[in-house]
Amino acid sequence: LPATVVKHVYTSNDAVASADQSGPDWIVTGEAKGTATLTVTIEPVDGNIKIASQTVEVSDIRPYAESLTVANASIVKDESAFSGKKIWDSSLAGDIVMVDQYGIEYKNDDLIAPDLADYIKVKFAISNVKGTGTVTIDDGEVTISGTVESFTIQVYSITNGKTATINVTVY
Repeated sequence: LPATVVKHVYTSNDAVASADQSGPDWIVTGEAKGTATLTVTIEPVDGNIKIASQTVEVSDIRPYAESLTVANASIVKDESAFSGKKIWDSSLAGDIVMVDQYGIEYKNDDLIAPDLADYIKVKFAISNVKGTGTVTIDDGEVTISGTVESFTIQVYSITNGKTATINVTVY
């Protein structure tokens, strides 16, 4: 539904599932294990208010990576190609996607978003640096200092060890 037609979201149990408005959007957050009924009022046409309810069950199992993939696992680029770009830029590795056990997809900037980081727990690491320089990755942005011939970026879930590897050759 468009956010403009959702007028309010109520929860029967704030301790289990909270409902908060953020701009025009409503965000429902599982707070603790249990069951709550969400009731939504919508107004698809002026003056025509409808109500929908749904019982939800909140699990105490945090999301973990069912799969972790990268669009391009091998990159051959000039050092300048990395300047100011995130590793998931379409000109570099492309989309990096984690799908959790519930089928929810987290992609690219989602992987480092402060409001999601504590839940999805995906990290980046640099290894196998060849050359006399150094490589770092911070919030998805790769910085190469000095002379580097190649390196590996490991994208990994700290909840269950799923990994995706990006092999980088620099010319």
